[in-house]
Amino acid sequence: MIDAEVELSIGLVGDDHILSLFNIQSDEMLNHKFQMIAPEEWRNAMHLKVRNYGVAGDCTADLLAKMEGDFFNQAPDFDYLVLLIGTNDVLLNTLVPDIVQNLRAMLKIVQDHEITPVFCTLLPMSREDYSPIITDINSMMTLYCADKGIKVLDLNIAFNDGEDHLNQFYDVGDGIHLTQDGYMFLADNLLLRVREILGSELEDYLAAAEPED
Repeated sequence: MIDAEVELSIGLVGDDHILSLFNIQSDEMLNHKFQMIAPEEWRNAMHLKVRNYGVAGDCTADLLAKMEGDFFNQAPDFDYLVLLIGTNDVLLNTLVPDIVQNLRAMLKIVQDHEITPVFCTLLPMSREDYSPIITDINSMMTLYCADKGIKVLDLNIAFNDGEDHLNQFYDVGDGIHLTQDGYMFLADNLLLRVREILGSELEDYLAAAEPED
């Protein structure tokens, strides 16, 4: 049981996929949904603030430039930062090494600010020429995150039809963007992963706080 209320701030940063979460669900709704899926003992002890900083059309270089600039001075202090970006880079034929380098640089900046990053793998797209590129980026970044102890949310597998394409049920029709059901599913995946992370860290904290016999 948690004795005092804990306030946690979570930032969502990225491109169209992140921005569209705000279009279908307000920060308050995301917060309410989290409280609904949180264990009962958390609900009156943990207050979650969710802030959406998604920008349509942003590439990894755009977001990296903001992070190297005054983004963290203007934004509130975060406990966690969820990063979902890279789809526009793939569409613009940015070189894979450049995309991966930008993603790694952003994660390092987040850690340097003593914020816990959560890296999201790129969602699948329904074009054969993009599938191997997305697979390469996700594979390299997953290995990097494992080496650096960075938490990962594998959205690719959640939206994959089994053939490395975007599941048609969540495809708005262009093979890239999601339907409203798709964005609701995305929001649920994000919240469940955050719940899992918080639960794990809470268990570690309580275990460390227990007096030794």
